[in-house]
Amino acid sequence: MCGKAAVVYTERAVKMAMNKQIHAMVSAPLNKESMRKAGYHYSSQTNIIGELTSSKNYSLMSIFNHLRVLTVTSHIPLRKACELITKKKVLDTIILANSSMETLFGVTKPKIGISALNPHAGEGGIFGKEEIEEITPAIRKANSLGIKATGPIPADTVFVKAKRGEFDIVVALYHDQAFIPVKVLGFGKIVTVVAGVPVIRTSVAHGTAFDIAGKNLADHRNFLQAVKLAADLGKKFIKKDNRRRT
Repeated sequence: MCGKAAVVYTERAVKMAMNKQIHAMVSAPLNKESMRKAGYHYSSQTNIIGELTSSKNYSLMSIFNHLRVLTVTSHIPLRKACELITKKKVLDTIILANSSMETLFGVTKPKIGISALNPHAGEGGIFGKEEIEEITPAIRKANSLGIKATGPIPADTVFVKAKRGEFDIVVALYHDQAFIPVKVLGFGKIVTVVAGVPVIRTSVAHGTAFDIAGKNLADHRNFLQAVKLAADLGKKFIKKDNRRRT
């Protein structure tokens, strides 16, 4: 029942946003197991929003202070995520990172760091060939399009560089690669936004925490940050909409 309600509420909010009844939406965490038990095939709220808006190139961006991370793959098994690291999918995500930084945050020509998949970025093919065969060609193509993409950089290094301010955004290749570093740095302070869709949607970066439900232990501050970011992005949306009308 709760899984169904979460999906129905998300669908309703997306429709309101598409119909310009609201300027932004903020999501509470969704429990994937409850959603699946209700009979839905979605892997996440990101997937729901992408399908409802008929978006083709979209992904989840996590934000902690100046550190922003966009994922190539998200809520899928790790084995499958590795199989999906193709030149096209990596290139599409780099392009999305570039455009999202401009449309959402006003950063033109952002510096984008691309994470490697294998240890030591494959060490010249010794630890894997994805960097040689898929990731590097995608970065070169992005560069030819005028995008400032750098990599592939080993995953244990790229976030250190981003924390120092060397990159405006990092493209990570799978869910945990993206969220482990940002959650270590700022758990409870991270906000996510869906990039590449025509609506503004923010959320917290933690789960439903059923283990503390009803114990008066939940911390509201992360959700408040998500509301504030939605409000800030919503103001930009209003300004852009007004400019289009004039």
